Amino acid sequence: MKKNINRLIKGNKSGLTLIEALAVIALGALVITGMILAFGDGQDSIKQNEAITEIADITKELQKTFANESSTGLDNDIAISAGMLPTSTRNNSDSSTGVIKSKLDGEYVIAGSATSGNDFSLTANGLDTTEKCLTAYQAGRSVGYDRIDINGTENNTPDWTLTTATTACSSASPATVILYND
Repeated sequence: MKKNINRLIKGNKSGLTLIEALAVIALGALVITGMILAFGDGQDSIKQNEAITEIADITKELQKTFANESSTGLDNDIAISAGMLPTSTRNNSDSSTGVIKSKLDGEYVIAGSATSGNDFSLTANGLDTTEKCLTAYQAGRSVGYDRIDINGTENNTPDWTLTTATTACSSASPATVILYND
């Protein structure tokens, strides 16, 4: 009986103190926050890869179509109606307005040769972050565009560096990237 009274007075020492419980909750919140941030970064990376693939697919289709013929008169309406866009891009375009939505949350403008050549340009408009602008720039480099214009600064593709592209992308928001296939 005396042992039971001593146990009641001293209490059960097997639980967590308030400070220990708060430390466990804080640690759990920190882990959850880290997971959310990592997931967000992963989503951004996936979206960037999808945008690069989209630009590459549009370019390949246009190069294939205009390899041996003039691209004079080419514009968004023709590209949409002739099926020159990848399916996912075509599904995000509006043939009644000629708007082609990009995976970079902006719009594309396709333009054919001003003369009778088979050259064309692909413009990515409305790029609201430097990262999206750089993604369009990197896609243009990887696909092999001859010239790139970022916010009015035009260079032959080999003359661009990541530093000069970052500076040009940061100079305006939203940004515009024009990729020239000469």
